[in-house]
Amino acid sequence: MSDTTGLIRWYQTEQENKNDPDIQIPVDNEEIEAVRKNTKGTVPEDRLQVIARSRKIFVHAKELLSAKSALSKPNFIVVATVVQYYSPYSF
Repeated sequence: MSDTTGLIRWYQTEQENKNDPDIQIPVDNEEIEAVRKNTKGTVPEDRLQVIARSRKIFVHAKELLSAKSALSKPNFIVVATVVQYYSPYSF
């Protein structure tokens, strides 16, 4: 799935996803506090936010690749057709 003309960007690897400058992941205070607790307060404040964002991007990248894998299964078209056929919503 490497269609570059569509609106969806298909990443080949987690690293490619993590390094995409267009992805903006907000980090809240709870996530920063969790990092502070895990590091036992030995990490500078500005670095805490970087670590929290990095952890969140890592999870995000794994989820995206998992979704891509599910979408690219050979039976996706069959499943999508069945869902569309039995769905009460019109597509």
